[in-house]
Amino acid sequence: MGGQMRHVLSGHHHGTAVIRSSATILKRSSSVIALTFAIGLAAPALAGPITATWNGGAGNWMDSNWSFDASAGSTFPRNDATDQYNVRIDGGNTGTASAVTLTAPATIDSLDVDTDDSLLVEGTGLTIVRDPSRPASGSVQNSGSITVEAQGIGFARLRLESDVTFDGGGVLTLAGPALQPTWPG
Repeated sequence: MGGQMRHVLSGHHHGTAVIRSSATILKRSSSVIALTFAIGLAAPALAGPITATWNGGAGNWMDSNWSFDASAGSTFPRNDATDQYNVRIDGGNTGTASAVTLTAPATIDSLDVDTDDSLLVEGTGLTIVRDPSRPASGSVQNSGSITVEAQGIGFARLRLESDVTFDGGGVLTLAGPALQPTWPG
């Protein structure tokens, strides 16, 4: 398998599950959360990754509130055939609590959420990929809060592809109506 689960399910209450750890998370608000390990094939080598840093405050992932350490082909981070992104929610700015909401699918190489910051994946999917040709790929450092929340009868997903590490003292919350966690054996 692609990795190991640690601290799987720390609690659930009224349609919300709080998980502190790793793997692929697929959440259906109607009845099922499936936790599986994705074993993927490495993509062909592309240009070097770009660090995308949220500039602080609250906003939508698709807003043009990002700074890039290299020329990017987009105003927001989302891997494509040309660019791959290491994402940092406000890059360690301890003076600003940042709350970012993702409402459209995105794939990135890595994610870093600081202590006073949060990411809400709302009714869509976020995929973190690991590619051996890009050493910084395949990691989530969550010292803040990541919430994956389904809307209505839809789903929300956090997918960790291949051997992605999920670390930090933050909280991962799965939320939505009729939440029922299931863990395949």
